[in-house]
Amino acid sequence: MIKNALILAAGKGSRMWPLSESIPKPLLPLGGLPIIERQIQELISVGVKELYILIGYRMKEISDYLDNAKLDININYIIQEQQNGTGHAVNQAKGKIRGDFYCLNGDILIDKENLKNLRENQGKLTMMVTKVPDGSNFGVVESKNGHLISITEKGINGESMINAGIFLFNEKIFAAIDGIEKSMRGEYELTDALEIISDQIHVLDYKGIWKDIGNPWDLITANEEYMKNNIEVIEGNIEDNVTINGSLHLGKGSIIKSGTCIEGEVWIGENCTIGPNSYIRGGTQK
Repeated sequence: MIKNALILAAGKGSRMWPLSESIPKPLLPLGGLPIIERQIQELISVGVKELYILIGYRMKEISDYLDNAKLDININYIIQEQQNGTGHAVNQAKGKIRGDFYCLNGDILIDKENLKNLRENQGKLTMMVTKVPDGSNFGVVESKNGHLISITEKGINGESMINAGIFLFNEKIFAAIDGIEKSMRGEYELTDALEIISDQIHVLDYKGIWKDIGNPWDLITANEEYMKNNIEVIEGNIEDNVTINGSLHLGKGSIIKSGTCIEGEVWIGENCTIGPNSYIRGGTQK
């Protein structure tokens, strides 16, 4: 069992503007709850007890929310004073986390099945990869026989196998990061650290739908995918003459009034009034 995890959530989320203008990116909603809380739920489901969250931008809003969420896990905050790259971010946990730990970017859709698959590589440095239609915005991975050969950061067009942003690490990763220099972008890149110990890095395919929630339209798509896999819950009231084509989550105290049409997967929280005569399309949450 892997008891420790690290979530990297210190970024500003500039690409998510204007949604990140009023809400820190990790607190943007995914199926009615913040992205980071959904990630924490999945980590708890595979036995993680000790969680480290790297924060730096609007950190009080994030910590205040999570401290009040009453999650069944011990949360430790690591503050990244300056954002000097992904390698620098991971290295902030040096001396704090010991043994095997999950490490994941704070803006991706994850599930317990993939975490369980990753857990099978306990004791090994492992990165998850996934295939995307265009690798130009990701770290493109070349591997052979389940081992890493190289990573090319942001620049390969067309269908590519990429770094999925989900890892199984131990203290060896910190030693590798200590051995790298700043990249051309002036940052300490995690991918550079992985490359210098590529012979020690195992590569594991991510199964199912993977999503990097980097832009506003990615959040819509992620919500659509998340809602497809959730059991329909109706705890509120639905009046007569309402059309529902798709899966619906309707929270307590909410009501959908007559004449409303809902198409696709929709998440409606508690104490909401929808309609009358409203139209809601898939991927919507309220």
